[in-house]
Amino acid sequence: MKEGAEEGLMDFGMYALLSLRLEKGYGIWSREFSPDYTPSMCGLDFFVDYDREGFIGRDAALIDRNAPPARKLTLMQMDTDDVDASGYEPIYNGDKYIGFTTSGGYGHLEKSSFAMGYVDRDALSESAEAVILGERRNVMFLDSPPYDPRGSRMRS
Repeated sequence: MKEGAEEGLMDFGMYALLSLRLEKGYGIWSREFSPDYTPSMCGLDFFVDYDREGFIGRDAALIDRNAPPARKLTLMQMDTDDVDASGYEPIYNGDKYIGFTTSGGYGHLEKSSFAMGYVDRDALSESAEAVILGERRNVMFLDSPPYDPRGSRMRS
């Protein structure tokens, strides 16, 4: 801590970390990542060595790679200034259910509400609304994280 003080190193809390991770589009175990989601659903398929013979689950991994699931993990910006998604809020396009949030919160650097969730791949270019505390809120699907999308701050 003493050595890092010149660079602004300081303690911070878990809620700050959770806010920052949403602005970077980083998922967490038990929300975005779990045994319920396949590598191609959550974008972790680049960690799988599909050419390696004989690993447990290889057949299932190949099926997942060759026929991507209908839903994928998506970062969203929520049109709200008074409430945030917390997880498992339904997402609709009109009356059609297209997915759900896995987590959400306010991004203090970007001054906006963000969420992550699993959404139908073919619905990502459509308009959508999430139901948060009984009210429909507009959702914008993001192609990249709003804060430092290339990760240059981490690597400088």
